[in-house]
Amino acid sequence: MMNEPNDATTNSVTNPYTPPTSELTHIDNGGKPVLASLEKRLFAAIIDTLIIVMVTVVPLIFFFGGWQIYALKISQAGFLFTAGLSVASFIIYLLIHGRLLAVNGQTVGKKLLKIKIVRSDGSVADFQRIVVFRLLPVYLVQLVPVIGGFIGLLDVLFIFRSSRQCIHDQIADTIVINA
Repeated sequence: MMNEPNDATTNSVTNPYTPPTSELTHIDNGGKPVLASLEKRLFAAIIDTLIIVMVTVVPLIFFFGGWQIYALKISQAGFLFTAGLSVASFIIYLLIHGRLLAVNGQTVGKKLLKIKIVRSDGSVADFQRIVVFRLLPVYLVQLVPVIGGFIGLLDVLFIFRSSRQCIHDQIADTIVINA
């Protein structure tokens, strides 16, 4: 057996026992988290929305007997039906994404695009913070007729600031970074 130097600075070619290195793309040189791009956040949101639509809306369309009948029923539905549908979709959202949110601060879309939710200082965002402060306010505000849709749009438009924080990110003190 040959004795090779056990020096961490030794090149891995000469020392096969040197531990592997990895590039930490979610931390820049200054030690601050690298924010996820607008495109990654957009595509992650699209993926998550498509999943919810496939699980909630598509079965309802078949239940009501077609898209036109479904659209007519929804347009004639009262506030309680709409609120009930929103609560049901929120519960389904948590059933689909809850484990990933609790473990990694990710939804299915965020996991696929390798981004995650953290606190603004880069520390882990716990499940309660994500659900109670980040998700729930948006769902509740969007229940308000007319104004809810406007505020939901305004929330998303805040992403174009340099901090890339939407209103729900500011409420929860979170950011979305590369994972």
